[in-house]
Amino acid sequence: MDAGRYAGVYERAGVRLTVSIRDGEPWLRYEATGPVAALLQQEPQESRLVSVDDVTFLCRMGGSPDWTAAVFYELPDGSPYVHLGARATPKLRD
Repeated sequence: MDAGRYAGVYERAGVRLTVSIRDGEPWLRYEATGPVAALLQQEPQESRLVSVDDVTFLCRMGGSPDWTAAVFYELPDGSPYVHLGARATPKLRD
């Protein structure tokens, strides 16, 4: 499994997700942006992504004991996305 293919920046209104590889392991950084960031006044959260299969990973954000699924996929036109929790977020750049 090559999680490096998912590395990059994904962004939607109010949220930026950055997937990176550290010591061979995929990591997710969750960061509020724009007016949402001002309201939440929350530091970015990071979690290691645990592989379930080639496109599905689990993470625990902010020290939560609960797992959240991150599913990577492409639209029919090839546009990459990640589905985290209940939201789809497009990839902006590698």
